[in-house]
Amino acid sequence: MGILFGGDTANANNLDDYEEGTYSFTGTAVGTVSGGGNYVKIGRVVHINGLATNFSDSSSGSGITLQGLPFTAKDGTFRIYAELSRFSQRSGCSGVSCDTHGNSNDFAVGCSSNSSTTPLALRYQDAHHSSAMSISWSGTYTTDS
Repeated sequence: MGILFGGDTANANNLDDYEEGTYSFTGTAVGTVSGGGNYVKIGRVVHINGLATNFSDSSSGSGITLQGLPFTAKDGTFRIYAELSRFSQRSGCSGVSCDTHGNSNDFAVGCSSNSSTTPLALRYQDAHHSSAMSISWSGTYTTDS
């Protein structure tokens, strides 16, 4: 059962998958983290937003990864827009991004490299004021479910 538009009767064009909800996540290379987000799933397209704060590990030199997207990202990489507060510009970087990891429920926070097509990972040690660092994001990715 779903919605068909106009005089369309083709089952393939039936809009039968719509869902809204919230999700929470964990972080790697950041200790514990607070926050969560909202999502809207229409068919196989997932629209998300979220906020992460209160990172407990302020010394990690590893890249920041957040785990817990509401649906598994389809194989391939999809860009999610992110806004970072209290970060210093990492040497060799221009711009900030989050990339989903295909066939997983996580995404990595990174920045565009000035000398390579491979993004550089942002690390907690790149935080300018570690006690007030936050990451907010908004984006769209696709899923097979």
